[in-house]
Amino acid sequence: MARDKAMDDRLWRWAEAMKSGGVVGNGYPVKCTLHEDWSPPSPGMTPTLRTAPPSDAPQTQRLVLMLSDRAKATLAAHYILRMSTKDAADALDCMPDTVLDRIEAAHRTLMQILADDQRVMNGVFATSSD
Repeated sequence: MARDKAMDDRLWRWAEAMKSGGVVGNGYPVKCTLHEDWSPPSPGMTPTLRTAPPSDAPQTQRLVLMLSDRAKATLAAHYILRMSTKDAADALDCMPDTVLDRIEAAHRTLMQILADDQRVMNGVFATSSD
């Protein structure tokens, strides 16, 4: 089975959010590479301008946390650290084919959880309006 394109895209967005300060950011970077004296706004200040559209990264983070430790480590190596399949296999002490299999299995599991959540939500809303 091949990877799901939509899930692959979702995991790349999740990885970018994780690398830029986590999935609960306020839109400001934590450090500026252009000027050493720059710092983010003081704690408690709310930015008035959103710098990015709403993201599915927080939901994806919750889904990823439901996976096994091996699956989480494999996704982190591939998506967050951008390791090659061989480098990820070396770091995870497995074969390169195992890395690919784990990524595909994670895609299937995450898509199943999302589908189950959607069915539950549809059922909740369908019964609550009766």
